[in-house]
Amino acid sequence: MAQFDSLLIYIYLYALFTTLVRLKVHTVIYRLLKITLLAMIVFAFVDFGQNIASSQQLVLDIVIIIPIVFLLFIVHQSDVKWFLQKLKIRRLLGVDLYEQSQNALIEGIQYLVDHKYGAIISIQRDDDLSAYIQKASSIKAPINADIIASIFIPKSPLHDGALIIVDQTMVCAGAYFPTSESQAIPKRLGSRHRAALGISEITDAFTIVISEETSEVSVALDGKLDLDISKESLMLYLNQYFKQ
Repeated sequence: MAQFDSLLIYIYLYALFTTLVRLKVHTVIYRLLKITLLAMIVFAFVDFGQNIASSQQLVLDIVIIIPIVFLLFIVHQSDVKWFLQKLKIRRLLGVDLYEQSQNALIEGIQYLVDHKYGAIISIQRDDDLSAYIQKASSIKAPINADIIASIFIPKSPLHDGALIIVDQTMVCAGAYFPTSESQAIPKRLGSRHRAALGISEITDAFTIVISEETSEVSVALDGKLDLDISKESLMLYLNQYFKQ
């Protein structure tokens, strides 16, 4: 059972890695290391399958393998997609809609800025936002500038909450995040900025905030606020984080 022992060790290391390392290294390094460790698990799994002791133990071995196979399916598909994107295999993944979705998002944000409508928009990355999605109003629509505008019109019942985007889909609106207690937030900023910073302190979500008073666009990421950024800076942010 030496191969099986090695497989269990690799899986244990993978669990520790995904739990403890993600917040301590850059996203690119984290994903490369994660995929490397996953490859080691796959090789150990294949090696174990090639060294089954006897046909009498086949049923027992299958029972042992089932939870391991299930665990492998839990791995975030976004990491594999990201890796293949870096290899320029875009057509194989069918991700050519990224640019279209990004343009629609930018168009919607520009409309909100021009009309001085406040807004908060979060893009899910690795950390699951389902706890907030479940308590919000479901949308499940492709990113669309007109829908974004209608959500954040002041008289809309959903305009106070956040719009959450998952895999190029607007999944919900009216989501409420825990507000940050940071004393570093300028007093002139309101509840939207505190909510954006709050969700960035506990998840890796990428959050865009539009001030209702000044129409300034800000970004909350990794527990930090980048205030009053230009349209060009926002596009740079999206190019870096929207596809992850």
